[in-house]
Amino acid sequence: MCEVFLPHTKAKRRKLVFLENEIRIYYGGSDWHHDNWRNAFLCLATLRPDGFACYEPEGADKTATISTKPVAVVGGSLCLSADVAKSGHVKVTVLDKENKVLAESDPITETGTDIKMKWTEKFSLEKLTGREIKFRFELKGAKLYSFSFED
Repeated sequence: MCEVFLPHTKAKRRKLVFLENEIRIYYGGSDWHHDNWRNAFLCLATLRPDGFACYEPEGADKTATISTKPVAVVGGSLCLSADVAKSGHVKVTVLDKENKVLAESDPITETGTDIKMKWTEKFSLEKLTGREIKFRFELKGAKLYSFSFED
């Protein structure tokens, strides 16, 4: 399970600042209760885009498999946002509605945002535009945040 980095408080709602490759959250912090004298600080938390929630294996030595419901193909490339440990990977299998394997990806072995998937054989999602397919993601030592289509 992904960790909560800013727990819910009764304080006013935090504003998000969206930059090209970063989301910033400014918030106040202190070293004591709010009903007494204390040192107060302006704090900054940063996220990359698509970094709010993730799927990950239950243990570092375990593999997780996630399968989607059928989704319509709306672009020629599949992109993922993921955190990948040194010995980890993310692999993607493309399935038709009857779960027949259409393609398998090369493994992703590095952390990134909007990583364009490469396929083991000459395969293109472009020829499937408008059709419904499924994806099966295999995660080992990795966290999957999002997937999207790109032209």
